[in-house]
Amino acid sequence: MTITDYAARKKRMTALLTSDDIPAVPQSTPVNPPDSPIVLPDNHTQNSSVNQVLLQEIEIDLHQPRQYLPAELRRLFASREINHQDVITQLMTRAANNDMEAEAYLADMRTLANDIKANGQLYAILVYTNKDRDDRQRYHLIDGERRFWAMAYLSSEPDNQVTTIRAEVRADLEQASADDILNLQWSANMQRDSVCAMDIAEFVCAKREEAVRHLEMDPRLLTIWRKGDQTVTPRVAAQRMVCSDLAHTFGRPLKRRAYYQYLSLVEKLVAPVKALARAHKLPLSRLILITSQQEREQMEATLQMIELLRAPEDSVAKSVLPQQRPGRPTRSRSRITLAERAVAGMDSDTEQMLRKWSRDELASVLQTDQDLIEATNRHQSLVRSALDQR
Repeated sequence: MTITDYAARKKRMTALLTSDDIPAVPQSTPVNPPDSPIVLPDNHTQNSSVNQVLLQEIEIDLHQPRQYLPAELRRLFASREINHQDVITQLMTRAANNDMEAEAYLADMRTLANDIKANGQLYAILVYTNKDRDDRQRYHLIDGERRFWAMAYLSSEPDNQVTTIRAEVRADLEQASADDILNLQWSANMQRDSVCAMDIAEFVCAKREEAVRHLEMDPRLLTIWRKGDQTVTPRVAAQRMVCSDLAHTFGRPLKRRAYYQYLSLVEKLVAPVKALARAHKLPLSRLILITSQQEREQMEATLQMIELLRAPEDSVAKSVLPQQRPGRPTRSRSRITLAERAVAGMDSDTEQMLRKWSRDELASVLQTDQDLIEATNRHQSLVRSALDQR
């Protein structure tokens, strides 16, 4: 993306956040990477107001990057077949029947709800107004779904009379495109707390399917993303498109290896495992280890992973967690290996060999040794600090 392209996109996104005049956003094919992530402003714009909004007037966004709640309850609430109190009741019923997915969401809600009771709602949720079929005003939730469900949890407690939540109402977002809303949501989630691996995997898979459709509809795109290399397949071209696209959406690079790992989660993990992985926020590094297993083995490994992650920090059970696949040696490991070789290479012939070198060569070796000693001392300090924290 050229500097001119970036400047134009930045100007459009700034206008979306601060201007009364919202520019039209055409749905174009992703020939170029999308806009850089939007940063939520600290100050309120002239198009926003902070109000107390009734919980019953809020509707969630089904396309929110963080897919909170079990899928069935999420769909029922979004379609208004049940209300927020029904959702909490059903979660409690499921948790009482040892549903580990429901237990995870309830535990997360309870933790945040207790913090809100102790410290108040520190940050307003972000919404915009949306008229429903009966011409009633409702509020479409853009950011802050965990806070919304924490308040819903509080409203279910007998000793609480919680009926509202503090919300920043953004009138300008009513005219924003779906892509701009999605970028705003990703930016908010990434800046505050990482989205779980399963949600990212689903999003990467959806982007891959979108890229494949664009390549099929417009053969010129394949030429563009081949970048002069005619051996590049449509599969590789789609990977390049998605990684470039999401690098701007996430605000950080998406490497080729991670791209294929996320796709592997979607394609190989069974549905119950995906649901538990999302509820318990299981990391990519652990999930990728069970993708080659059969359905029963996947479930057993996932349940074991959850139980072990729940165990106290000093529990010996942690040691039986699936070990990560060995990757490339780190700099720290390489330094240790080189030091071991150097020690092993110090024999009785070393002194005789050095006597044959010139003065300049010896001075150069001595300087190198001194640099290595300083680097080793810094490394030793880091190792000692890490050891003290154990």
